[in-house]
Amino acid sequence: MSSVVRAHAHAHAHTHTHTHLHMRARTISAGQEYELPYPLQKGAGDEEDAWAIKNGNGWTVLKLRFVLVQAEIERQVRDAGSFGTCAGYSFSRVMTTGLHEKYGIVCDPRKIFEKIEALCPCWEGHETELILGEWNKMHATPGAAIEDVDQHQRYNVKVEYTKITSFQEARAEMERQEALKLLMLCTMSTDQQGHELHAVALRSTAPGGKMEAVNSWGAIQAVVEIVEANFCYAIRFDPLITAATKSGGVQIACPPVREMFSRRVQEHDNKRKKAEQASAGTDSDD
Repeated sequence: MSSVVRAHAHAHAHTHTHTHLHMRARTISAGQEYELPYPLQKGAGDEEDAWAIKNGNGWTVLKLRFVLVQAEIERQVRDAGSFGTCAGYSFSRVMTTGLHEKYGIVCDPRKIFEKIEALCPCWEGHETELILGEWNKMHATPGAAIEDVDQHQRYNVKVEYTKITSFQEARAEMERQEALKLLMLCTMSTDQQGHELHAVALRSTAPGGKMEAVNSWGAIQAVVEIVEANFCYAIRFDPLITAATKSGGVQIACPPVREMFSRRVQEHDNKRKKAEQASAGTDSDD
């Protein structure tokens, strides 16, 4: 987000940007325009950033404060409102988690959902995978670029994905995703008339051979159990950054995968390989 201040006739405007480190001031003359710099967004409780706009007499005529309230973001991304947008909300959650864990990039899931609304039809839950196809077609366009919460950099992100129709295979894959701290898209059946199929974000395996998923109905069933009876399919989701820009549209190098994430992948794959070898050895002994 950027804003432009226009100084009106017979007046001057001063813009002051306050942070806990410094304060900057800039004077603009009547008729001139000045694009305000991107604000920093910090967690609730931290000292706020603000733009203070003053007139020629030094009086503050407008002050804009910027504070990122994580709880509000979480609440809004959990609440799909109308049932038909559940796939878009689940996509936004899975994408946000993937970028954070894989690349260390913090994004606002609400803004990702807004892009889904603008670029991809928000199909019902049973067509979740179609959103991924539409997203990949549009991901390289300027309107699909995902910006970080500080609005300093933007990323074009393609998704590599695999549809899994077997419940047991999906649960085995969820064990891997859980170790990597990632989520998976999932379409489940419901008893809601007119919305018999619903999209959620798988977050973990659960005792009794089950899985748990984050829902998108606000306070209603915030976490749902996924069992073989209500499972339709899951989608393994891997975000790949294909381009990156900084403020002003300047191209920059794509960020690398976090070292800790790569270590998690290697560690889990090694454990799985050893388990498979042990199982094969047991079978040969029999």
